[in-house]
Amino acid sequence: MNPLPTPDELIANFLGWAGAPALVVSLITLAFAAQSWAELGRKGLELARTTRDLANRPNPPGTLDFAELILSQTLVIAGTYSTTQLMQIMFQNDSSGRNFADGKLFDMNEVFRAVTSYSYWNSTSAFAVACAVALAVFADICCLNNWRAGWAVIHALGFPLVFGALCLSILAGVGGCSTLSLAMQNSGGYTSDMVWLYLTWITLLLGMPVGLMWASRATRKFFRSTL
Repeated sequence: MNPLPTPDELIANFLGWAGAPALVVSLITLAFAAQSWAELGRKGLELARTTRDLANRPNPPGTLDFAELILSQTLVIAGTYSTTQLMQIMFQNDSSGRNFADGKLFDMNEVFRAVTSYSYWNSTSAFAVACAVALAVFADICCLNNWRAGWAVIHALGFPLVFGALCLSILAGVGGCSTLSLAMQNSGGYTSDMVWLYLTWITLLLGMPVGLMWASRATRKFFRSTL
């Protein structure tokens, strides 16, 4: 189906049908085009002024801090889920009893779906996510009540987690290099694509300490700005 003609197209077509000189039709068409561009520019300026006014409008106290708090804690919980799901799929045996670590046929799409879909759950991921949510709520309660002993407990739990994540990321890097070496030798069914599996491990393991430190800072910042 052809689209309906615009008013300027109707006028130009009518003038052409009426036998008006081509120069006149062209000038009128150019005038309509200039008017359209001017209208577009005016609307663009209005949008720019509206955006500037919204950016300069003062926000309620703690609005941005609250958004940062929610985002940081959500990313920590999501990262916890993805890490446990990656662990599950990496060591899940196929019908022949082999897993990715043993050289099972690698499918990055399967890995990507497992760590990003948030629809595949097992007991490990459910327990880990529940612990992450409980830790986030506990941190909020500690800040709300200015409970320093609670923060000491959080730090006592956090340091081993950060240290363990760093150690595991180093092991993942070694595993990735070993896998690449075996893939280059066409040994044991390993492929160079499996390096992406270990890069995913490294990203999640290094991202977890960063996320924990960001969430800790955002939590204390939000409650200091609102209390």
